[in-house]
Amino acid sequence: MFEQRAQRFKIMGIKNPFENKKHRQFYHEIAKENGLMKVILHVLRLNDEIIAIRYNIVHQKLMFCLISSMSTDKKVQIAAPGKQNLLRVMQTIFDAGINIYDMGAGLTDEKRHWCNSLTPLRHFYIPLSSFGFTVAHLHRMKKTIRYNVKASKKLSGFLKKLRKKLPLN
Repeated sequence: MFEQRAQRFKIMGIKNPFENKKHRQFYHEIAKENGLMKVILHVLRLNDEIIAIRYNIVHQKLMFCLISSMSTDKKVQIAAPGKQNLLRVMQTIFDAGINIYDMGAGLTDEKRHWCNSLTPLRHFYIPLSSFGFTVAHLHRMKKTIRYNVKASKKLSGFLKKLRKKLPLN
């Protein structure tokens, strides 16, 4: 999955966040845990080779797709393994009690075909401890302040002028 994503990021000219071993390790570690969240991998294989995969986290009746990848082999891509994998996901998750499947940010063909509602992008937190609740609350406050500052033409303009004058680079 990480190798497939790395190849796709390279083609798209995007820095690969999974180059950092700690980022990959996070996904491996959370898959091992048996806490409030559960990882489900939806894997599509062809001749024992993984050609598409979706890394999903389930919390209660919500499922979040964090990573989706597919083969970079042009012959395999013709059959749209990512779409086939998503079809299988949709065939199984709602019968398993999942009410919402979050496919992430950005508009794609899959979302146009499968989604019955679009929700504006926002930060979503599931605090698992009192410390996590505090951090989530502080982060939410920071984002709210930032949003309000950017929405204010006066304040935003003032801060942009100030930033140009300060030697922060």
